[in-house]
Amino acid sequence: MTAKALAALEWITKYCGDAKFFLKADDDAFVNEFVALSHLRHLHAAGFRRRLLMCLVWRSPVVARSGKWAVSAVEYHRPRYPTYCCGLGYLLTGDVASLLLSAAASDCLPVGI
Repeated sequence: MTAKALAALEWITKYCGDAKFFLKADDDAFVNEFVALSHLRHLHAAGFRRRLLMCLVWRSPVVARSGKWAVSAVEYHRPRYPTYCCGLGYLLTGDVASLLLSAAASDCLPVGI
């Protein structure tokens, strides 16, 4: 995760402990807040209150070696990235923010988050 994303997670855990969900969205992304809130109400009612991370998943994308988003083989030697959440936006519960911070500090992700 980027330093900016980690700083946001740290701020969330420090100042927003009572919130049920957190949404991160880029400033050029459109979020239909009415649909999002309706979906969150249904998730909450169904018992999804912990260990929830929702995002657009990019599964083993190819590393671009040319173009605007190019990464050299020196910077990253593998031909594909590991599976990860697209940075455009994601939704999570507070406990996941803490788990991600802990994982970043230990440089590994816990299984099953």
